[in-house]
Amino acid sequence: MSSCKQEIIELMLAEVGRADIKYHDDRMSPDEIKASLLTLKCEVFELEREVERVKKRPDLMKKEAIQVMAMAYKFLRDVVYSEEQCTV
Repeated sequence: MSSCKQEIIELMLAEVGRADIKYHDDRMSPDEIKASLLTLKCEVFELEREVERVKKRPDLMKKEAIQVMAMAYKFLRDVVYSEEQCTV
């Protein structure tokens, strides 16, 4: 795996770890699923805001993109897959 891919995966998994502490990693109720989706939408909005800046900040776009990846991964892991199906 290229060093760029490895770095992206490592950053995303670290962000997932932080999100698990903040939002927990248990199976979720319907209201928590909606909240999880809202969190993902907020992260996408924050990334969009960074992309639309007149003066681009690659470091902030990277940070927000990693957060989008992490929240999408967390949504898949916690909502779509069962614990037995997703071990990472």
